[in-house]
Amino acid sequence: MRRGGGGFRGCLRRGGGGRWEGFENFLRQVSDFLHDGITLRPSMSDALDALAGEITAELVSPSEDDVRRWLFVDGRFRGVPKKADASRYFDLCRVIESRRGNPTSLACMFMLLGRRLDLRVHGCNYPGHFLARIPIGGEPHLVDCFHRGRIFNIDARTEDALLFKDLAATLNP
Repeated sequence: MRRGGGGFRGCLRRGGGGRWEGFENFLRQVSDFLHDGITLRPSMSDALDALAGEITAELVSPSEDDVRRWLFVDGRFRGVPKKADASRYFDLCRVIESRRGNPTSLACMFMLLGRRLDLRVHGCNYPGHFLARIPIGGEPHLVDCFHRGRIFNIDARTEDALLFKDLAATLNP
């Protein structure tokens, strides 16, 4: 029997002060691995801290929805329409610098910023896409960070199958 677990879940358990710290550490290692090793740039944690500072300089006590609008609706960060699966778009330092990313990197960045700002931003895997989940007005919503922060209301009365059928139609026209 293996002790400590391996892979991503094991990394989270061994990552330091908890799951969020382990998650950030894992993404930092990916970013460091994808970096060219020649150019100088701030660490991923420093880049995220600086971005959180930009947000709080403009927004006083921002909500999850305020940060969504600031990042994506206002166009500060955008999805890359071509070759979004290229490895450079998984490097969060590069994503923060270029302000362009794929669905996974943009949602992970949103999650890590939410953690720094004491907000509830979580990931939501969807086949062929990755979304964030935030509360707006006490109700859960899905956020498509890749498509300018579009939101989808998750109504408790809505059947999951109908929600995801509509979501799939809008994500993959």
